[in-house]
Parts: sequence; C-alpha cells; structure tokens
Amino acid sequence: MHRSLILIAIAFVTVSAAAQTADKTFKKCDDAYGNAKYADAVKFCTQAIDAQSDHFEARLTRAAANEKLGNDKAAIEDYSQLIGMTNGMPMIHFTVREFMQSSRKAFRPFRIIRS
Repeated sequence: MHRSLILIAIAFVTVSAAAQTADKTFKKCDDAYGNAKYADAVKFCTQAIDAQSDHFEARLTRAAANEKLGNDKAAIEDYSQLIGMTNGMPMIHFTVREFMQSSRKAFRPFRIIRS
C-alpha cells in the first residue's frame, strides 16, 4: 500500500512537471504569435504539444500560425484534432469552417490541363 502511494506521488509530480513545461513553452508560442513570428510560434507550440499532447491552447495557436504561414494541411490537421479534443465543440467547427472558406485554394478541385 505504501509503495502504491509513492508511485502515485511520483506519477503526479511527473505529470505536473510536464504540464508546467508545456505551459512555459506555450507562453513563448503565444508571445511569438502575438509578435507575428509565426514560424517561431509553430516551433514553440509543437514543443508544448510534445510535452502535453492535450494542450488545447497550444494546438489552437499552432493551427492559427500555420494558417498565417499558408501551411493549410498542417492547420487542418490541428483543427481536426481540436474537434476531437472538444467532442465537437461548436466554436471549433465554426473556426474550421471559416478557415476552409477563407482558404479556398487548398480545397479547389484539381483541374485537368489539356495540351
């Protein structure tokens, strides 16, 4: 029993440390995004997500930064993950729909070019 409590305490400390690391890294991500340094924002958000895979704010900010950089596929992947993370929260669906409408170039059907 005593051993179980120690293992639980160690697990809690480990999870807390990962969350703190993710939050500190997200702060860098958020600052970079606010300063229009979108490539840096993607880098720091990715580090935050690596530290805590369910870091909602980091994933949302990374999606927005990728959108600003024109990395439509990466933005769509993050927005899709966010829909799953929020159990289909309506605001995320709205954000994705707005993105898809504003980024029609990523969703245009292929044209057959005839020579």
